[in-house]
Amino acid sequence: MPKPQKGMMSLTITSTSQGVRYIHSLNNEIGNIRKVAESSDERNFYKHLSFKEGKDQIVYCISHANEGCYLRILKYIPGRSGDNQEAWIFIPANLEVPSDMLNQTIAVVKEAILDTKLNEHTSALENIFSREYSIRKVHPIVNRSAEGKMAYRIIPQDGLQSLLGDRLFESYYYDFEKVLFLDNEVVSVLNTYEDISQCGFTKWVAITRGSSDSKITIKVDGVDLGDGMMIDSQKAYTIDYKKADYLENITKRNKKFVIDTQLPDCKLDFQYELKATDFCVYDEETGENLSKKADIKIGSYPLGESALFSESELREGKLKFVIKCDGYEDESSTLKTDVPVAQPIVVKLKHKTSIYKFTINSKYLKGSKSDAEFELELKEKPSCSPLKNYEMSERANNRFHLRPLSVILFNWKFLLKMFAGALIFTALGLSFGYYLWGISQSPSVDSSKESAKIVTDSQNQQSNTDSVETSGQAEESQGIGGHNSQDKKDNH
Repeated sequence: MPKPQKGMMSLTITSTSQGVRYIHSLNNEIGNIRKVAESSDERNFYKHLSFKEGKDQIVYCISHANEGCYLRILKYIPGRSGDNQEAWIFIPANLEVPSDMLNQTIAVVKEAILDTKLNEHTSALENIFSREYSIRKVHPIVNRSAEGKMAYRIIPQDGLQSLLGDRLFESYYYDFEKVLFLDNEVVSVLNTYEDISQCGFTKWVAITRGSSDSKITIKVDGVDLGDGMMIDSQKAYTIDYKKADYLENITKRNKKFVIDTQLPDCKLDFQYELKATDFCVYDEETGENLSKKADIKIGSYPLGESALFSESELREGKLKFVIKCDGYEDESSTLKTDVPVAQPIVVKLKHKTSIYKFTINSKYLKGSKSDAEFELELKEKPSCSPLKNYEMSERANNRFHLRPLSVILFNWKFLLKMFAGALIFTALGLSFGYYLWGISQSPSVDSSKESAKIVTDSQNQQSNTDSVETSGQAEESQGIGGHNSQDKKDNH
C-alpha cells in the first residue's frame, strides 16, 4: 500500500519602509511565497485602518491564488505612516490542516513579529513549519482573488480559530482583493470596506469521479475536477464533460450536490463522430474498393463525410446501416461497433444479377418437335447471343429468341470467301470480255487491210496484164515487122 503523501505550509516575513525588505523565509518554494510577499507593498492599505490605543496593532488578512490561501499577519509600526512588518503564511488547499493547529501556528508567528528580536524565534518557527500534513485528493475549489474591492469580517466570540480550516475557502472571499479579520476592540475601518461579517459558512461536500476513464475530462465551473474537489452544497454548478475523439461535450447546468457524490461519467452518452472513412466497402468477387462510390445511410440519416451518433447506440447495435452502389445489390445490416472505431467496418457488395431466358424454335432443331429453352444468370443484359452462330432477338420480360445465322445469312467467313470469289470471278469475267472484245475488233482491221491489199494486188496485176499485153502486142508488131522486113530482104 503506497505511503500517504505529505505536505507543509510556508512562511515569509518582510518589512515595509521605503520599499519592501525581506527578513526571513521557510519553505519558500511552496506557493511561491517569497516572491509574492516581496512584490506586495501595503502602505496605502494601512491608511484606511484606525487602531485603538493600548491595543496590539495587529491585523489578519487573507487573499487567494496558486491553489491556496495567503494568510497575512500585519503589524503596524506606530508613527510611521503605512510602515509595517508582515508575515505571510501559505496554506495549500489540498493540505488537511486542522483549525486548532493552524491557530497555533498563527500564534507562534504573531509572537515572533511582535518581538523586536526575531532571531530568538527562528527555532520555534522552523519547528512549526517543519510539520507535515496529509495531502487530500479532494479539496475546496480555489479561485484567484478579484482585484479592487476590499472587505472585512469581525472575529466572532469563538475567536479566530472559528474562521480557519476549510472556512478560509468560502467562495464569496474570491470576490475581493483582500478580506480582513478584525478584532472590533482593536481596530476600526473606514466605510470604503465592505462588511461581510454576517455571511454564513459553507457546508462542503466532496464530488469525485465515478470511473477511471482517462479519456473523459470533467470541469466544475471551468475548473478541472481531477480526482475530485470540495464544493458548496448550497451553490449550483455547471459540469462540463469532454471525451477524447468526440466532437461534442456534455454540459449539465445548475447542478447541486448536498452530499458527497460520485459524478456518473461512466454512464454519460456522448455523441460520437462516425466518418465515411470508418467503412471499407469492396466488391466481393474482385476485391475492388468501392468506398468512394458507395452511399452510406445510418438509420434514416445519410452519413456523407461524417455524422454524430449516440455512443450507446453504436456500442449496443441499436442502429442499422444501408449501403448502395450502382450495379450492386444493396447491403443492410446492424451497426454494432466499439468507439472510437479502431478498425474499418468491412462491407462486401455483390453484383446485381438477373435471370435471362433463351428459346430456340423447334424448326431450327433437327429431329426435335419441341422448342429448346435454357436460362442464364447474368450481371448485365446480354448484347449478343450466348451461342455461337446464332442470332438473338429480344422479347419481353428478359426473354430472347435464338435462330441459326444460316437461316438468315451465311456465316461471315463464308460470306467473305464468297465475296472474294465474286471479286475474282468478276475480274476474270471482265478480263475475258475485254479479250473477246479485242478479238472481235482485230479481224475487221485485217480484212480492211486485206481488201486494200487485194485491190492493190488486183491493180498491180491488171497493170502487169496490161503491160504484158502491150509487150506482146509490141512483140507481135515487131514479129510482123520483122517478117515483113525478112520477106522484103528475101524478095530482094
